[in-house]
Amino acid sequence: MHACFRPSATLLRVSYVIALLLVAGPADLHKRAVDSFDRADFRRAAELLQQDLQQQIGGRLEQKTRELLVLALYNAGRKDEAVNAYKTLLERFPDYRFNDDEVLPDTIAFFETRVPRVAPKPPDAIQAAPDPVASAPVELKAAPPQKRFHWYYLVPLGVGQFLAGSPVRGTIFLVLQAGFLAMNLAGYYALYNAQALPDGTFDNAASARTGMLLTNIAFGGLMGSIVAGIIDAAAFERGP
Repeated sequence: MHACFRPSATLLRVSYVIALLLVAGPADLHKRAVDSFDRADFRRAAELLQQDLQQQIGGRLEQKTRELLVLALYNAGRKDEAVNAYKTLLERFPDYRFNDDEVLPDTIAFFETRVPRVAPKPPDAIQAAPDPVASAPVELKAAPPQKRFHWYYLVPLGVGQFLAGSPVRGTIFLVLQAGFLAMNLAGYYALYNAQALPDGTFDNAASARTGMLLTNIAFGGLMGSIVAGIIDAAAFERGP
């Protein structure tokens, strides 16, 4: 007599759930790690990303996972570990660079200062003997880095010029626009002191005329100087 075994429905359901967890586990772990990073819970994100990294090595998400791990460790205050993680990131992806539209300049400077890049040596490089009659070495100056325009250079009162590293032009626009603004306030003050009457006239016509003249000149000058500052920033300012 042969015994027969038929799996119960409960056992089948448990096996199905376990199979789903095994399939969805890595993706779910990565999502939880990214969600923690987006919520600025950097300590939790660092823990999850360290676990997730084991699943991403050699995959399309490895570089992004390593980048998030570096930033999570840095923002969690674990800067020595962040530097080590950044070194590994460069070893795995030598051409990697932070996106300066997503990462703060101070953060980029922190890592680039502590982990300077070393130009790779060409394979099987043969060192030639120095030429005794060669002329003195010529010092070559590196081309200055390309600078980009930022939207906040358009802020009035010379702020855009100051942010772009042009303090002289920034001071000019600051003094000019602040002067027109002060003139405008003085005009309003003269109008206020003129005491408007119910029939639309003023009890002090001279003061009213002076106030109106000041406000009109000041308003036009202020608008003109603001437009000039925006044109100046858009045409001439290039920040790092």
